Amino acid sequence: MESNTRKCRECVAAGARQFSTPEEIASNCDIIFCCVSGAEAAITSRGVKYLEAPISGSISNAEEGLLLVLATGNRQLFEDCVSCFYAFAKRICFMNCEVGSASKMNIVLSMLRGSTISSLAESTALLENGKLLHGNFKKILPLSQMSSPFVLQKCEAMMKNNFSVDNSLKYQQKDLELAIQLSNEYRQPCPMTSAALGIYQTATQRGYSELDVSALHLARLDT
Repeated sequence: MESNTRKCRECVAAGARQFSTPEEIASNCDIIFCCVSGAEAAITSRGVKYLEAPISGSISNAEEGLLLVLATGNRQLFEDCVSCFYAFAKRICFMNCEVGSASKMNIVLSMLRGSTISSLAESTALLENGKLLHGNFKKILPLSQMSSPFVLQKCEAMMKNNFSVDNSLKYQQKDLELAIQLSNEYRQPCPMTSAALGIYQTATQRGYSELDVSALHLARLDT
């Protein structure tokens, strides 16, 4: 209990109220945000309205209030809660009323992100092993169709060997594992995602799991 109390002190100092039990929270709050294991853990059977709202983004996105929220569930409940989402997210998308579909969409987005980082790591590894100049690539990439703030940020991190965590490698690996599970569920082969997952697993085996996803560059250089 003391450990939980310490974790709450900063929030309480910022103006939050602290309660000791879930019952106290429920009786004192109109809207509650919580993390659950999946759509099967929804609490609608207890007479409570529920929105599924997975969050996509990095630590820096969270600090800047630029996260993406994908929401499914009751549309009116979403309208009632949307101002709360805007407290920490800039991009909010209501998908449909089918709880569960937002989590699957979030997995697909993360699958694309994870595979993109894998390809970028392979590209930067080829640059180094081929004795090609990083400076030229840094000039050309922003001019190409592949230019995006995310790709440019990770490219810069790889070239500078700056692997401080913004998008955690271990959590990205977990999302790729979920993507493979989803592909098995729908019997849709995802060979590129499977290959990317293998690179993440190699990075984890070599002790990079606590670093940023840009540390995938090290795993590609090692192979």
